[in-house]
Amino acid sequence: VMDARGNLVADPRITALGLLDETSDQDTPHLAAAEAEVAKALQNMPKNLRGSDDEVTELIRVTARRFFNERFDRKPQTRVHLIRV
Repeated sequence: VMDARGNLVADPRITALGLLDETSDQDTPHLAAAEAEVAKALQNMPKNLRGSDDEVTELIRVTARRFFNERFDRKPQTRVHLIRV
């Protein structure tokens, strides 16, 4: 969830269907780490690009896929749901 200026107003949330179970204590740290990577990438994104839904969506998609590829050697199908408030 982002505001019109491209600032996060809620933490990113990731669901890794078929890869991690969000209800598992064993998988929760991996999901939290992925969410932190996405938040970091968004904070480091140039401010002039944060207003573009396409640019933000692609950054999130690439960051999440890279995280899972590096950690699990998997490139899961990735869907991004961006909400602007």
